[in-house]
Amino acid sequence: MGVAFDSLDGEPVHVFVLLVSPQDRVGDHLRALENASRVLRDDGFVRALRKAGTRDAIGDLLHDEGQAR
Repeated sequence: MGVAFDSLDGEPVHVFVLLVSPQDRVGDHLRALENASRVLRDDGFVRALRKAGTRDAIGDLLHDEGQAR
């Protein structure tokens, strides 16, 4: 089940990314955006992310992915 979000392909959206950073640290924000876009291109990672049932499970996935790179 996803969220109707007027996506380009008309399909429901299952993964959202929210980046928040201080205005004076733009570089950190851009690095985080770069990392998010890289991991979200990995279909296996996105499948695992969608199957994660808790905030802790999502955190573990993100941590493991960060350690692998």
